[in-house]
Amino acid sequence: MVDAKRALRRRLRAERSNMDAAERARIDEAIARRVEATEVYRGATVVCTYLSFGAEVETRGIIRAAWRANKVVALPRVVGPAMLRWYCIDSFDGLEKGAFGTQEPVPESGRELCLPTVPGDAAIRVAETDVQDIQGRLAEHRVSDAACRLPSVYDARYVAIVPGLAFDRRGYRLGYGGGYYDAFLRSFPGVSVGLCRSAALFEDLGDLGALEPHDVPVDVVVTEQGQL
Repeated sequence: MVDAKRALRRRLRAERSNMDAAERARIDEAIARRVEATEVYRGATVVCTYLSFGAEVETRGIIRAAWRANKVVALPRVVGPAMLRWYCIDSFDGLEKGAFGTQEPVPESGRELCLPTVPGDAAIRVAETDVQDIQGRLAEHRVSDAACRLPSVYDARYVAIVPGLAFDRRGYRLGYGGGYYDAFLRSFPGVSVGLCRSAALFEDLGDLGALEPHDVPVDVVVTEQGQL
């Protein structure tokens, strides 16, 4: 399984790096517009998002739109193995190069975003039948639900925009191997959104040997063609 994931990561990195830059920009703009049109994004007051790096799906337009809509924007900072802390930003100035070459916020007093552990008054309740459906699909694909986030409520104030080399139609993602977002998503109180070009969307990553028991799915996947 580990070798399969490594091989798939290498292939996907090469494919997205070799994409025509203009075509990549067109696709990313379409993804951004679809994200901004989603109910979960429009209803959120806090947007936790990655700042795109290299050939990742571009997020700067989404961030600027969030600022225009008076949303709070927070970027992650790596603080340890599989550990992220989030800091609020109101511009792209003052960022510094992080552990993996990405631009990260500088930790400042009063700028750290403290995410709630218990959903607040704006929570959205997930129907019991939806949870049962999720559990059924997990069992079908032999993925332990102990590793997956199955909350009874979602806090609609918070949305997380999550990177990935690939996603599948069930929300599972192929990340970069550090486990940072799996750990983050496991306790995130809001709704998670994965950004994915359709060329990197698979029916089931498990069929490719690219899923492990600790992998955590996102709630929504957005491509240039629509929302899953």
